[in-house]
Amino acid sequence: MYTLEELKSKIVEELNGHIGEQLVEVSDFEYPPNLEMGELSYPCFKLAKAKGESPAKLSQELVSKMQDSKLVAGTKSQGPYLNFSFDYKMFSKNVVGEIQKKNDQYGENE
Repeated sequence: MYTLEELKSKIVEELNGHIGEQLVEVSDFEYPPNLEMGELSYPCFKLAKAKGESPAKLSQELVSKMQDSKLVAGTKSQGPYLNFSFDYKMFSKNVVGEIQKKNDQYGENE
């Protein structure tokens, strides 16, 4: 599994742990329109519908629960979106390690 997919999976586990149900999926993530918002975004619409809450309110609640996460450098709420910023140093180190390990096979579908 590549670094980005592994990170998404770990964020999903952490979010679902905070929610207490398995409602968030890796396929739910999107990429924000600009990097000032973060590198990864979770739209809270589906989760809010399942929980009967406002997407924006749920996003704010999840930010407070994710503040101590060691997976990302930062988490912020922007309306109904929960945005994540990566720790570039850690992320880059993992990607370079993958490339060195997989060599010519890096980037091929598994």
